[in-house]
Amino acid sequence: MDPEVKIVGFGEIGSEIAVSVGKKVVQLGLSGVECYLEKESADMEFVMDRNECGLLLLVAGADCNCETSVVKMGERALKSGVPVGAFVVSPSFDAEKDRSLLEQSVDFYHVMNDGECAAERIVNFVQMFKSRGMIMVDFADFLAVIKLNRPRRRLTCLETCGNGEKWIINCAKELTETFKQQGLDSNGFLVQIEHDKSLTLEEYSEAVESFYDSGCAKDDTNIIISDITNENAEKSGRIRMWTV
Repeated sequence: MDPEVKIVGFGEIGSEIAVSVGKKVVQLGLSGVECYLEKESADMEFVMDRNECGLLLLVAGADCNCETSVVKMGERALKSGVPVGAFVVSPSFDAEKDRSLLEQSVDFYHVMNDGECAAERIVNFVQMFKSRGMIMVDFADFLAVIKLNRPRRRLTCLETCGNGEKWIINCAKELTETFKQQGLDSNGFLVQIEHDKSLTLEEYSEAVESFYDSGCAKDDTNIIISDITNENAEKSGRIRMWTV
């Protein structure tokens, strides 16, 4: 049986969204998805068993302190080896400090200005994860690809650049060479790719398959793709890889 998706809501806003997600999941007949409220338990270790939890989603609003809630649990999940993402609903969440803390404590995060469509986005995210074992979700400013059941190794950062329309494939070739030079194996890597907005979701799907088929990215290598601004389009194709 596939590991479950577990969702934890923080504060009043996050809890309301988690409850809404739970109702939608039941209506859709999705199995293997559990929703919790932070206040239900002071010790949330039970959601971090990597044998049971395939993906942990933390949901918070402006009414809770991300540093003492989402960041703290995200760090614990990372140490447990559980893939973890955060959805933050806050119009004022622009501080460099907040984003920096999130980047260090979760695998991926998405910030929204209001919670109206948050539950629907999360449900769509979960549906794709459950049905495909891999997710490609376009949030306009965020796109992620995550595979089930992979170990996590992250620490040092490697960077390389692609070139032209086939930049992901080019990146794969460059990364293969980088791995050889560094004496590294790509198993268990978390890969973050920054891209411009000219490629469609379908083109990404094909490119990511090519990335895996190239032999550089192994089955348990995960890819996170996040948009960059048009002003920084020259950086398109930069890949950052974390490992220990």
